[in-house]
Amino acid sequence: MKLTLNLLTPFLLCLLMLPGARAQEKRTVLSAPAGSLYTQIIKNGTTVIPNGRLLTSLGRTIEVAPHPFGLTLSRDGTIAVTANSGVSPLSISIITRALGPEPVVSQIPPGASTDNGVLASVFMGLALSPDNGTVYVAGGQENKIFLFHTLTHDRYDSIDCSSSGDGEKYPNGYIGDMVLTRDGKSLFAVDQMNFRVVIADAGKKQVVSSIPVGRHPFGIALSADEKKLYGGNVGMFEYRKIDGIEEKSDYRKALKYPAFPFGSREMMEGVRTNSLDIPGLGDPNVPESFSVWAVSVRDVRHPRVPCVILLIFV
Repeated sequence: MKLTLNLLTPFLLCLLMLPGARAQEKRTVLSAPAGSLYTQIIKNGTTVIPNGRLLTSLGRTIEVAPHPFGLTLSRDGTIAVTANSGVSPLSISIITRALGPEPVVSQIPPGASTDNGVLASVFMGLALSPDNGTVYVAGGQENKIFLFHTLTHDRYDSIDCSSSGDGEKYPNGYIGDMVLTRDGKSLFAVDQMNFRVVIADAGKKQVVSSIPVGRHPFGIALSADEKKLYGGNVGMFEYRKIDGIEEKSDYRKALKYPAFPFGSREMMEGVRTNSLDIPGLGDPNVPESFSVWAVSVRDVRHPRVPCVILLIFV
C-alpha cells in the first residue's frame, strides 16, 4: 500500500498542473467602483470623480465656485458660506435661504477672475457673527482676516494678524482655519507659517494674543463650554529660511541637492555647506510633530500655554 501511494503521488501532481485545474482557481480582480466610466459631473445623479470613486448626493446639490475648501453654517441654518480656494477665482460663496426650496448663491468677488482689491487670497477659515450680519474670512498669505457684510457683500474691514499682541511681529503669516466664540467677541485662527494660534478681539478688530502650538497647525475647534481650544498639527519638521537668499533674490546660491540625509544629526541641528548656513529641521519625533493639542483658554486676553497633548501620531 505504501508503494502504491508513492507511485500515485507524481500522477496527482500532474493533474493539478493541468490547464483545466488552474482555470478553476478563484481570482480576485480589484478596480475602482467606476470601472471603465469616464470622469463626469452629473448634478442630479451619480458623479464619477478622477480617482474612480462615485458620488451620489443624498440631498440637494448647490453649485459654488471651484474648490470650496472651507465651509461654515449660521446657527439658525439660514446662511452657509464656502471658502473657494481654487485658482481664478479665489472667492467666497454666500448661500442665503440655504434650507429653503430656492437657495440664493452670491459669489464674492463675482466673475472668473481673482480680485486683489477685494479678496487676493482665501483659505479654509470662515466664521459667521451671531447676528448673521458679518462673515469673517481667513486671508491665507495676506496674513489678515477679512470682514464682509453678508447682505451687501462689501468688504468693510480687516484684522491684521502680523502682530502677537505683545509687540512681536509676524510679517509672513498664513491664516487658515478659524473659530468664533458664541458671543461673537473672540476669534481664534491658525497661522500655519508661524506655528501659532492668533486670538483677535472681533469688536476692536485687532490681535490681542498669540499662542505657540505645534508644527503646521491646520484645524482648530472650541469645546462646547469654550474653555478649551483643540488644534491639529499636520507638520513633521520646523522649516526655516536659508540665509538671506530670498531677501537678496540671489537664487544662484540655492542648493542643487539636499543638504543632509534624512534622520541625520545634520538634518536635526543644521549644517554649513557651500558657504550657506542650512537650518536644521528639528527632531520629527517630538510632541509638536503630527499631534493634537488642547489649550486651556481661561481668559482670551491672557491664555495659558498649551497644557495638554491629547494625541500624538507617530
